[in-house]
Amino acid sequence: MPGPRTWRRACSEPPEWPKPSIASSGRLAAGVVDTAGSHEPRRRPARRRSGRTGRDRPARLVGVLSQNGRMAASHRISTPAQVQQRWHARQAPDGDFIMFADGSLSAMEFERFVEPVRFRWWETLRAETWTPMDWLDVDVMLASCTHGRRRAAAGESAAHGSVGWVALTSADGRDTLEWLAVSRHSDPFSSVALDGRFLTATSTSGQVWRFPCDAPADVTVSAASD
Repeated sequence: MPGPRTWRRACSEPPEWPKPSIASSGRLAAGVVDTAGSHEPRRRPARRRSGRTGRDRPARLVGVLSQNGRMAASHRISTPAQVQQRWHARQAPDGDFIMFADGSLSAMEFERFVEPVRFRWWETLRAETWTPMDWLDVDVMLASCTHGRRRAAAGESAAHGSVGWVALTSADGRDTLEWLAVSRHSDPFSSVALDGRFLTATSTSGQVWRFPCDAPADVTVSAASD
């Protein structure tokens, strides 16, 4: 008699599971998470750099998920009123940034070079909506001056000896902020001058920072002896 029949079932390989995809909603600049509506400006031509120390490490830009923000959405900065509120509390985002009255933010990077250009502080990212990882007190003012309807102020932060800040505000008593620049690498700004076009601040380490009043991200940095 023939043996029992053996039924063979055709089996197919299980389909591959789709690989998880992560969509980045913004970028991370040192000290800022979940920047929305951001774009990277055109990079300037590279120059020969000198050796960096840990203090000179530039800001990193990497993709982040919006749900991974370290602060609640209530801390997100997106309106002019929120900017003025932080300025009147004498607070700035911790890092190298320029905070503007319209609610936008420029992430800046500080670099040192060999001759002939020794320093550069330049814009790497512009964000319309952003959330800081932390706030920095900028309540120590070392110098101020007035020109027309504008007032320039400069100083330091008690949080760290290398931090310096410069602000351009109205001189009408309302102290309305136009922009606030803060850097971890500048050292405190001990003097400031203002004319119709430029705000010029000098740091305790002898660097001269020259900000165009209407385009502060185009700042130039030089040594006092240059």
